[in-house]
Amino acid sequence: MLCFFSPLFLFLTRSWFLARDTFLGINCKKQDIALALRIAEGCDHPDARELTSFFRGWNIPITAQVAKLVLERQGDSVLALALLGLVWLPKNITALRKAAELGSEFAAFQLGDYRQLNIESHDPFVLGKLGDYFQDAELHRRAAELGNVNSYRAYANQAFKRGTVGWFEWSIRACALGCDDIESVIDAVDGKSGIIVGEMLWPHSNLRTQQVFGIKVRKPRWKHVGSCLKNYSKAIKIVRNAIRMWLLCARRFNSRVNRDIRKIIATMIWASRFDKK
Repeated sequence: MLCFFSPLFLFLTRSWFLARDTFLGINCKKQDIALALRIAEGCDHPDARELTSFFRGWNIPITAQVAKLVLERQGDSVLALALLGLVWLPKNITALRKAAELGSEFAAFQLGDYRQLNIESHDPFVLGKLGDYFQDAELHRRAAELGNVNSYRAYANQAFKRGTVGWFEWSIRACALGCDDIESVIDAVDGKSGIIVGEMLWPHSNLRTQQVFGIKVRKPRWKHVGSCLKNYSKAIKIVRNAIRMWLLCARRFNSRVNRDIRKIIATMIWASRFDKK
């Protein structure tokens, strides 16, 4: 039996939610039913197994209309009713209500019925909705860890109001997951030149085209973004040169400095790369 919040449980849960988001075209995911089914096939979540069983034996391309037909043939399956109601709203609002009555938290969330929402839920959308309702940063953090992109932004806003250090990291993570709210990222780094920000932006930036997350940044704001990236690049070069010099010097001592100590000190140099001192 899997323990809640164990690494394996969270991995299986996130995989299923990725499949569901892709099936529905929500949470900054483009709808692709065929891809969603492939993701679900590699997931051991109960809902994933049920979803793949619906489409087992169908040898034709699974289009939206075919998926609707398949789901309609599943009778009172809670999962089928919830997906049917969500993909083809508002015509299938009845299916969504029936799914909520049968215990689907996700369907209840879509209908705005908070009475059925469980604060111990592992559904990122349910947790995110409860976080909005109670203005609870911890619920948004849990939802974000399970892949709710909007909760990344909500947690960033709440962390900013509390004055939490590093609040801008959550806005950056949201864009990295596919959120198109690039302005929040630029606002986060505006006026900051810390290399920590540069480290987070670096994998998602292009200095030559002045783009962040694939979106061109206007010149007034690129000045601050570019400063973060350049400072990060300079810091990494300095630290790498320091490590290289230390290793060369240590080897000159031969047996006086063993290999483990050389490695530990090199690791300490790398770990202190953002230390202002």
